[in-house]
Amino acid sequence: MPIPRDMTYILSGKKTFFQRFTDGSFRTKWSGLWSLGKKFFDYFSVFVQNKDKWLSPYTIDDMNYYGSRAVHNYNINGEEISELLFVPENKKALVLVLEAEKAHDYEIEFAVNIRNISENWHERAYEIENKTKEKIFVSSIGALSIKSKPTGQIVETYYKEHNPMPGDRQRCLVVKYALKAKNAEIIFSLGDDKQEAMQNHNFDLAREMKKKIEYYNDLVRNSVSCNDKEIEQAFKWSIINLETLLKKTPAGYGYYAGYPWFQQIWGRDSGWVIPAIVDLGEFRKAKEALATLGKHMENGRIPNFITTDSKNIDYYSVDASLLWIISLHHYISQSDDMRFLIKQRPVMEKILSTYQKRTDKHGFIISDVEYEEEKRGETWMDTLNRSSEALDIQAMWIRSLECYNEMMHCLGRDSGLEKNVQKLRKNFDRKFWSGSFYYDSVEPVRDRKTANALVPLLFDLSKRAKDVLNVIESPLFTTPWGVRTLANDETAYNPESYHKGSVWELTTLWAACAEFKYGNPNKGLEYLKMISKDLSIYGLKEMTENWSADSGKALGCSSQTWNYALFIRAIDEYMLGIDINAFRKPAIKVKPRLPLGISKIVRKKRVKNKWFKIAAFRHGGEVKTEIIDL
Repeated sequence: MPIPRDMTYILSGKKTFFQRFTDGSFRTKWSGLWSLGKKFFDYFSVFVQNKDKWLSPYTIDDMNYYGSRAVHNYNINGEEISELLFVPENKKALVLVLEAEKAHDYEIEFAVNIRNISENWHERAYEIENKTKEKIFVSSIGALSIKSKPTGQIVETYYKEHNPMPGDRQRCLVVKYALKAKNAEIIFSLGDDKQEAMQNHNFDLAREMKKKIEYYNDLVRNSVSCNDKEIEQAFKWSIINLETLLKKTPAGYGYYAGYPWFQQIWGRDSGWVIPAIVDLGEFRKAKEALATLGKHMENGRIPNFITTDSKNIDYYSVDASLLWIISLHHYISQSDDMRFLIKQRPVMEKILSTYQKRTDKHGFIISDVEYEEEKRGETWMDTLNRSSEALDIQAMWIRSLECYNEMMHCLGRDSGLEKNVQKLRKNFDRKFWSGSFYYDSVEPVRDRKTANALVPLLFDLSKRAKDVLNVIESPLFTTPWGVRTLANDETAYNPESYHKGSVWELTTLWAACAEFKYGNPNKGLEYLKMISKDLSIYGLKEMTENWSADSGKALGCSSQTWNYALFIRAIDEYMLGIDINAFRKPAIKVKPRLPLGISKIVRKKRVKNKWFKIAAFRHGGEVKTEIIDL
């Protein structure tokens, strides 16, 4: 079977990630080895000197990817030689293991390019320390070290200009490193300086690999069981991919928004992601992600994004703060972590106080007020000026007020917001319903039809769900690849525009959730299938950011974090209708909406510190549920 040429894959730990193409090549400026917002090398390639052959796309036989590791197998004149690649969970390092049938003279060529994510060409030179066991390449912003078993030697170095993508002029130090072995273990370790790079060599590979494989297996073991294996596998890969995107940074624990270029902790994206982490029972991870964002709140705003070194924090987002409150509520409802709620209460109250000052006379949030100055929007459609009152923001605003109200009740307090919430709910459709669809926002773009009309459905605000879904399901929005951001009869429509017509998996998953919620499970499953097929199209076992609505060509990053989260939530919160509230009896309520293709699905769920098995299955003509203590 031919190796897919244009697919990439990711290996990742808490501090480092590595991207490569499945055919063994490195073809873009994003390919290579990264750590916390810095790149360290562009590529490596192995030359088998006594065979006069490269391990390359021309000699590759097959490739296997396991999430925790990857193996490329090559055929060199009838002999199998393999490259096993592994990133330790808590070390800034990449391991390359070469295995062959007999000993060979190998020359490993690699390109050192230590640069910040925002850079292309740079003139920094490298100091080379040619020690007995390790070779270290040091620049003013970082260091890379190579160490191997058996020990190898540098045979040549030189600077080289290359252009991995049109317009991206790069400069790297090419290093040729020779060793002779049947099996060889090569470690590239990284650091902000040479001391850290050398320290990151210090681990036992067999132990680290065994521990990581067991950890990844534990993440998915008993997590979900479904008769539809495509859906089951997409759910399990969503769990693994969320883990690969979790990073331990100087700014705190948090989730990258996506690979390879969204290497920051994004508040908005985290707001969609954290509830899924809670749904998986990973309370500690959810709590730490919430705490990271909360501690960086400033002037009533949760960050739009935080760079991993926390030196650059952007606050130009209207939805990050609202989604943070909604996520906190989701965490508290399932964990009963009252101490954390009390600690975060001042953050919530500062947010709400700030947002109350930017409401109109009807109590709705005004956004994009600084668009002409900033030249970007405050909503997730940040390339657009969506005018004063964006539809999805109002839905988040109302839901965040409801969540705050409920959390205050948990503390035995009255928030005094009930009346305000009811007024906003009552006026929502009056203000935004056009007669056939929701306005995206008020003047001057009031009549624009966008997929944002799905957000009020997710938060149970709409009285017009059936009408909205009829439009979304129509060719105005739905394509073979998913749901367009903008209806194709709009004058501004462009099938490849970031926010004016391309298909996003985010909007497709919103549609899936809404279909399940409002009683159309077969259509909900149809949207989920569109997403699950992506695991074998662009990024291997990954879910892509966005696609051309006309051709299905991938346009965005290969791995988008909120896709995995919303796939999980589509199953738990919407298909199975699992509603967990630790302050209520019963704490677990289940209202499944199973599509015809699914006869049984089982999930493992957590309430406080207790685990349960929740099953939904067909029995005769009925759908039954079962909740079992574990």
